[in-house]
Amino acid sequence: MTSTLHFRGRAPGRAVSVVQSVAMALVALLLAVVFAIGGGLPAKAADGASPFGSMDSVSIDSQGRMTVAGWTIDPDTAAPVEAHLYVDGRGVPSVANIRRDDVGAAYPQYGANHGYEISIGVEPGRHSVCVFGINVGAGSNTLLQCRDTSSYGSIRYVYPTSPFIVTPLAAGQYGAPRSGYTHQGVDILPKTRGVDQPILSVASGTVTYIGPLSSGWGHYVDVRNDDGVRVRYAHLKERAPVSVGQRVTEGQRIGTMGGSANGRLDTYAVHLHLEIRPSLSSSATTSPLPFLKARVR
Repeated sequence: MTSTLHFRGRAPGRAVSVVQSVAMALVALLLAVVFAIGGGLPAKAADGASPFGSMDSVSIDSQGRMTVAGWTIDPDTAAPVEAHLYVDGRGVPSVANIRRDDVGAAYPQYGANHGYEISIGVEPGRHSVCVFGINVGAGSNTLLQCRDTSSYGSIRYVYPTSPFIVTPLAAGQYGAPRSGYTHQGVDILPKTRGVDQPILSVASGTVTYIGPLSSGWGHYVDVRNDDGVRVRYAHLKERAPVSVGQRVTEGQRIGTMGGSANGRLDTYAVHLHLEIRPSLSSSATTSPLPFLKARVR
């Protein structure tokens, strides 16, 4: 028996079915070229009334479970709206109500509870993945983005420096006690003192933030990897030679090791402070050493 699933948005009479999704998928494949060139939809839909947002990451675990994460907002309401995932024509409805502080900071009038993480089981191979923001009020459902898991499935990791030298000092280890807090990253040392040490992106992803020299991390750069993992590279020698929204690949130079912090370039001895946050929906960090050792091949 073949079942047709109907996922109804909040607009009366508006429904999206698996049968209809075939037509949507065909349109999505044509639009994929535009997304690849232009970097996706603009921050807000052109009509000012339809949902807008982003598909931030697609990951597949060892059990064949795909998780798609991102966010969506409808300009007609501050309340969470539905996000529908389609994988090869199979639909999964969800409500985008996960707290995303970065979204709340960018769109304070709507609040922070607009993130989604949607999971579905998939077979090995190539998959077409699309997410729609479901409209309420005026406007229409919005195709947020489509991706192909041949590019956004399991990704390759590398170490952020070559060679990868972890400080022997206890204070530089992950979880080390500091004055009123614990160290949320690990400190990496240069190969040779006095010689610029390149900092490399540990995986392919998108630059999400460039930190100012005045911060406690000094010059730093945040990258969201294609599997949703967020990485911070801090205490750089100078402003990172990348820009927000720029795509980077694993092993690409994104900075130079330094000791900057609190408005000075020489606050600390030269090192890299590396932080890793494995979930888009949580600010919790994880120890970088076992994380990287399990992934670098």
